Amino acid sequence: QQLRDAEELSVGELLGLGMAHELRHLLLGSDRHSRTGVMRPVWTHNDLKLALLLQCTFTDEQAARIRLDMRARMEAQAARQNPQLSSEVKGMLAAH
Repeated sequence: QQLRDAEELSVGELLGLGMAHELRHLLLGSDRHSRTGVMRPVWTHNDLKLALLLQCTFTDEQAARIRLDMRARMEAQAARQNPQLSSEVKGMLAAH
């Protein structure tokens, strides 16, 4: 039924939404879902319509958590590769 409701979306658009959803799980190491946006556990016909309008997004909290986690991963990787440059990377990331 849900795929029939998605006929307004191309295969690529539908796959892109699914990939964004799953990437969020991977980026945050969490299986949590939300009541709105791309992180809903099941997409409704209305969610798919909103996706066409590019309104099916991460919540502000989810986006902030993804950014924080990515910064932490970049800092940890820099520290492992070159401890001396680690403080420089932290400074650059803090500026953004």
